[in-house]
Amino acid sequence: MAETPLSPEVWDAVRTLAFQDGERVAVAATLQAAKARAAADAELEAAKAVFAAAGRELASASAERRAQEARLEDLVAKLKRTEERLASGQLHHEREILAAQAELIRLQTDQQEAEAAWMDTTSREEQLAAKLPEARAALALVESEAVERMAEAKVALRAVEERMSGIDRARRQAAQLVPPDIQKRYLALYTRTGGRPFALAVAGECSNCHASVPAAAVQQLRAHTGVPSCQRCGRLLLAG
Repeated sequence: MAETPLSPEVWDAVRTLAFQDGERVAVAATLQAAKARAAADAELEAAKAVFAAAGRELASASAERRAQEARLEDLVAKLKRTEERLASGQLHHEREILAAQAELIRLQTDQQEAEAAWMDTTSREEQLAAKLPEARAALALVESEAVERMAEAKVALRAVEERMSGIDRARRQAAQLVPPDIQKRYLALYTRTGGRPFALAVAGECSNCHASVPAAAVQQLRAHTGVPSCQRCGRLLLAG
């Protein structure tokens, strides 16, 4: 007994479902990108990172300067104590006097080096502090521009969301016209195939895995009597 062909409405619904599935995969990628743009502005994040880095560099220089100042204070105190020891007349042995004199020379050298390092750090700190307002102004400019970009990104996101909603609405309407047995196979395949449960039978091959399509399946497609499955990848086949 010959199989009864699927009605034109059912066949159109199956093809619509396949088409909308393909559209959905493409729009899903666009939607993710639109969500990312609407959630954060890349230029603004980059400008924030530059400003934050400038702030950290200035804070580091300030901390280094304070540490150098503390070391200078310690060296000055040690120099004073050493000078007082030498001037006190309490050192009687030549070895003690020579040791104190050597310590004084070492401390004076350390002080000179510490002062030079402090001056370099202070100069760098001043330069960084002078550049910070410029970085702050640049950030403020990008922030003002980002407001407009973010608004545009949100409009674009709504448009993509509406397009996705329209696709899903068309899919639901088409699925309601698909026979239960095809619908069951479709649902089982949808997640497993990443939203691409259909393939085309082109020149006797599955367009997805290139396996040969049996003659009986080709005849089904020509006569519109059913939607066969690929024997290798399992996808629902439509005529290419």
